[in-house]
Amino acid sequence: VPGAHFEGFSGGPNNSVPNAPRNPSRDLNLWRLENTRHIDLPAEHVFGLWPFGYGLSYATIVITSAEMVQTEWKTGESPSVRVNLSNTSTRDGVAVVQIYLRDVEASVTRPDHRLAAFKTLAIAAGESATVEISIRPEMLEIIDTDGKRISEPGLFHALVGFSSLVTGLKILPFSIT
Repeated sequence: VPGAHFEGFSGGPNNSVPNAPRNPSRDLNLWRLENTRHIDLPAEHVFGLWPFGYGLSYATIVITSAEMVQTEWKTGESPSVRVNLSNTSTRDGVAVVQIYLRDVEASVTRPDHRLAAFKTLAIAAGESATVEISIRPEMLEIIDTDGKRISEPGLFHALVGFSSLVTGLKILPFSIT
């Protein structure tokens, strides 16, 4: 499983890593949230108080839909995500839409998800907005076993949300050919 580090499981070494899900509706991180236990910490302290990117606001802004502009991209192209937002509150607000990237089929160990792009958008009370965010091609590159920066074809996930908390991210699969 690329980027998955499972130390100190209560289930022991035979119950530490499930089969990597290929179905984007089943996220490995949800399994990890339920099953990870560090030996010296209680479960409530494992993941920190707030996820990266977490922010408070007086406005309630929600993602109404998110989609890849297209699902297949060529090496060197910039995959784009289109996100529709709605401010459902009576106050103007600002949203920071974050795109995290997961390389599902990397030949080397990769982070489970990492921040690839973000965009800040002001939305008036009761209004909706659409934003298109591109992922730079170098964000899709890896350092191979020879120490060279390369682009590998394969399956990727763009994870869209307002913080790094996996349970709040929309998973958008796409491929590089």
